[in-house]
Amino acid sequence: MTDRYLIQKTIFKVSDFISWQKTGQPILTPDFQRRSVWKKGAKSFLIDTISRGLPIPIIFLRDRRTDPNKMIPEKEVIDGQQRLRTVISYRVPELLKDFDAARDEFTVKRTHNAALAGKTFAQLEPEIKQAILDFEFSVHVFPSQVDDREVIQIFRRMNSTTYGLTKQELRNSEYFGEFKSSAYLLAAEQLKRWRTWKSFTEDDIARMNEVEHTSECMIAILNGALSGKSQPIIHSFYSKYDEKFDFREAVEK
Repeated sequence: MTDRYLIQKTIFKVSDFISWQKTGQPILTPDFQRRSVWKKGAKSFLIDTISRGLPIPIIFLRDRRTDPNKMIPEKEVIDGQQRLRTVISYRVPELLKDFDAARDEFTVKRTHNAALAGKTFAQLEPEIKQAILDFEFSVHVFPSQVDDREVIQIFRRMNSTTYGLTKQELRNSEYFGEFKSSAYLLAAEQLKRWRTWKSFTEDDIARMNEVEHTSECMIAILNGALSGKSQPIIHSFYSKYDEKFDFREAVEK
């Protein structure tokens, strides 16, 4: 492996990726990449995040060796396929060669953004459309000489110093619906109290322990009794009330 790579660090807008997709660039699913697996809740959450101008993780691309017959520079997605596929399917789904309405068609959920809820891109207000198209992705581009084996080693190195995910962190990546939104909202509202009372350390808060505790309190209200910490029970409530949470207002009060 080369000791040092010349990685280009740049910024591209959503509109750039949409424009390039008209010519099939960048390649969203190189051979070693996972195929599209995001749930519609995750896609809704991403569009809401972009519409608010909030940061998202870096997109990683790789230059491909130029085909002498085409003479067109090509890039492929190393990490960020799901994010790019989401914005393209929301704005111009016809540009996805393997578009599947059952899998790719979605709108923003009300629990994420009431103003955008249920609307297609065409139905959004002009300023929201512009905000989404102008959103800037931070992008790192690997040179073409970095092969698949080296890419895998690079990402393993990036992840080698991270902690194993807690159960709550796993739920955070799996659910994007009503129960999760309510638990995170309530936990955030009490942040000053958590710190003042020293209920949780900063590391606890970073690892979402206060969210898990809030979830347990919500479950106790719904069950009418304390049942003790049970990860399967917490998980079941996130699942049961992901799409619809009829008692949300009462529980939050």
